Amino acid sequence: VSVWSFVLRMTFPFFDDFHVHLRQDSFLAATVPAVRRGGAQRVLVMPNTNPPIESCAQAAEYLRQIKEQDKDGNDYHMTLFLSANTSVADLNDAAKCGVTGIKSYPRGVTTGSEAGVEDYSKFYGVFSAMEALGLVLHLHGEVPGECVMLAE
Repeated sequence: VSVWSFVLRMTFPFFDDFHVHLRQDSFLAATVPAVRRGGAQRVLVMPNTNPPIESCAQAAEYLRQIKEQDKDGNDYHMTLFLSANTSVADLNDAAKCGVTGIKSYPRGVTTGSEAGVEDYSKFYGVFSAMEALGLVLHLHGEVPGECVMLAE
């Protein structure tokens, strides 16, 4: 009986990372170059900064700061933080400022989620506008008062 042993090596150019926290200020000098070193080229940037990224103007400024640190030409997809400040009118400019979706955090479950959602019914108009504009709703998968480790 012959047993064949094969070593399969596959090389991918880069992968997508749909959950990147780049943080702010001096942290960007370390986190932005780490994107490519980690093997990613296209990333979804999380908006739970301090203050949170809640408008297209904030997203555009954050993207500008990120690109200042990017020497690799990565593709950054920006998200807005869903909050009481989320404006349907602002969403119309989403594509112009690099925003491809909105991230929803339940209030108080993770870093920077103090202004998170407690009642989704308040956002039905925002969700309708997002649907019409082709924006994606990204949900943070924790529930207030529940231990996240129980889901592991």
